[in-house]
Amino acid sequence: MFRDRRLPTLVLTAALLTLPAAATAQDDSWHFRFGGAWVDPNVDFFDLDPDGDRVKVAADGALGFSLAIERQFSRRLGVELGVLLAEPELQLDLELDGFPIIVSEGIGFTAVTGGLNVHLTPEKRVDLYVAPLLVYTSFDDLNFRFRVGDETLTAAFRSDDDFAVGAQLGADVLFGEGRWSLNLTVRYLDIGLSVVDEEGVHTVLHFDPLVLGVGLGYGF
Repeated sequence: MFRDRRLPTLVLTAALLTLPAAATAQDDSWHFRFGGAWVDPNVDFFDLDPDGDRVKVAADGALGFSLAIERQFSRRLGVELGVLLAEPELQLDLELDGFPIIVSEGIGFTAVTGGLNVHLTPEKRVDLYVAPLLVYTSFDDLNFRFRVGDETLTAAFRSDDDFAVGAQLGADVLFGEGRWSLNLTVRYLDIGLSVVDEEGVHTVLHFDPLVLGVGLGYGF
């Protein structure tokens, strides 16, 4: 389903762990967060070529999984590394030589995020934080199969990895006096889906997902 994308994760993890501390040792703390994420892409593509063939692309949201670890090196600031996995559905609506065709295919993608968390209500029962994000995205290739009359055709697209930006609003809601918390996040990722078809034609689709996350957090 997902290709092996451990290299960018390992690189960002190493960068996180080697960051110099910006405060005294007693100020250092860590937060581990994990849970489900609803990924809702904003894909709306339409094209009409000179022959009159129509191509429309849309997408449905999907449930994914996310995890993140933050090193909070001062009362207000922390550096977070996160990984998001999901497989939204892309719908391809074609009209080729007068034949209407509608097909769909799941596209697995991984987003590795790094951000600077600014804690707005530190040491409170509800710890609100915001962050700008740098995002490394990697998509699976696409292979649409459809029938035109008695013939089965395939439309294959190769996807490219890329860097992007985003933003995050999150909250850790503590359970009692312990270390566990309910974690809620809203993220917007300004991601483009770059694909190349079998004829070498390059197209960039606006993917731009809104990501709603609910999970658990643990502080140590």
